[in-house]
Amino acid sequence: MWTADSMRPDGMRVVVSAFNSGEQSSAATRKAPALTMDQLTALVISPEWPKLQQR
Repeated sequence: MWTADSMRPDGMRVVVSAFNSGEQSSAATRKAPALTMDQLTALVISPEWPKLQQR
């Protein structure tokens, strides 16, 4: 499992994980998780997240 975690200045936290199996609790089915660390990082720092917050 690889995880990217961000805390934004407004207090919003975004955590995204990728696994190397179909389920968190099952054995690995590939050498590395489905997403790279660069892809996970891009997801957590995306400017789209604040748009989802309830006002």
